[in-house]
Amino acid sequence: MARRLQNVQRVDHHYFHGWRVCITRQGQRYERYFRDSRDRGVALSSALRWRDHMLAILPPRRLFKRRYTKNTTGVVGVYRSRERTRRGTTFRRYGATWIDETGRRHKRSFSVAKYGAARARDLAVKARTKALEQLLRPAHEDPRRLGRGKRQRR
Repeated sequence: MARRLQNVQRVDHHYFHGWRVCITRQGQRYERYFRDSRDRGVALSSALRWRDHMLAILPPRRLFKRRYTKNTTGVVGVYRSRERTRRGTTFRRYGATWIDETGRRHKRSFSVAKYGAARARDLAVKARTKALEQLLRPAHEDPRRLGRGKRQRR
């Protein structure tokens, strides 16, 4: 039943009772409401017909995610920030964030004043890449993960 009603929702709000069909493609929303008359089934079948018609003429859904538009660095997990200290001076930095296997968030930042903008960005990208490589490395290859059990006495 859930597959049959994909993109179709029931709406019961104030003076409107019916079905809503909403399809989004390439950032454009296609939406239409179908009001119940005496029979709910008529409105539902009209909504399903319109949905099927729109799905036939619209391009298929994209299954990949577009790049986040607010990310100006071009690298996922790397950000540029400008912050103000308590004294009122501003400083800029590039930072890298990632989540480890336990779900904890980690971050490292690199000052633009200390390293320069290009080098600070490169250091942030390298820090994130290195952290993700270590995260994806099998446990037997990672030297930090070796010997995590009980130590044997000699």
